[in-house]
Amino acid sequence: MSHARSTREIRSARPGDISGILELQTEYFVGNLDREARKGGFISSTFTRRQFEEIAQDVALLVAAEHTRIVAYLCAASGDYYRQFPLLEALRQRASDMIYLGRRLDSYRSFIYGPVCIARLQRGRGLLGDLFEQLLRVVPTAYDIGIALISKDNRPSFEAHVRKLGMTAVGDYEFGDHRYDVVAFTVPRAPHQSPVESPRSA
Repeated sequence: MSHARSTREIRSARPGDISGILELQTEYFVGNLDREARKGGFISSTFTRRQFEEIAQDVALLVAAEHTRIVAYLCAASGDYYRQFPLLEALRQRASDMIYLGRRLDSYRSFIYGPVCIARLQRGRGLLGDLFEQLLRVVPTAYDIGIALISKDNRPSFEAHVRKLGMTAVGDYEFGDHRYDVVAFTVPRAPHQSPVESPRSA
């Protein structure tokens, strides 16, 4: 294990982590970045402190902590929770038009993955993969798949999730003046559970 990894902790967020999460969110929100800075990736959605706390209770809010500093976070919440946000509710409404593993997205028990944010100096060190692996460990078994949206202007994020994490592009949609790719991934099942391909209602 590298020294960088030995000082890094991937875990569920604690109440004291929210301030660090909010700082990262402010720094990497697309509206706060110039055109050049956006080339490295950005986040399209922002949340309040209370909303982050609710996300942590809904599905998962994970962080990467290096010493006492939060250097990355990953959100995951149910479609029911995220429907309060118009961008994410639009994704829910389009789910019936998209196919994953031969089935419509809305036929799965799904949650919405993201946003995920990693500090610029921490990128390229395996953090995204570490956060994703931890998510798959902690996500409730009530879910079959995760679904994520990625701005078409955010190619670094699309490449990272499809090429590195192995997510599958299943479609796209338009919201406002922007277009978004939609990707999906399977939540691993325990040996005694039915495979995701088995028909289940949403």
